[in-house]
Amino acid sequence: MAIINHGYTDKTHLHGLEQLPLHESVNFQELASQFDNISGRDIKKAVLQAVVAAACEDKLDDEKCVTQSHLVDAMKQIISAKEAAQKDKDKNQLTPVTKNVELPPDSTVE
Repeated sequence: MAIINHGYTDKTHLHGLEQLPLHESVNFQELASQFDNISGRDIKKAVLQAVVAAACEDKLDDEKCVTQSHLVDAMKQIISAKEAAQKDKDKNQLTPVTKNVELPPDSTVE
């Protein structure tokens, strides 16, 4: 099991994480190839989400660690949330007016 201490490891560089116990199943190269179009901000969110998922497991504290499946699940959730937000944004975009449109008469003018 690897420990990311003070945000550094030989596998990756994660700011702001004091200690992150990693299971031997974690493969950052596989994650990078599986999720190649994701920002650093999203990766950090996914790592934090994976840590929370691992911490919430019904295990003794010294047995808790982040696995590959924690990270994959977190990445998928982050991507799904971004896609849903983008759909909402696209759905609520205004359509530009390309021709003359008659407006109703102004009822405030006497």
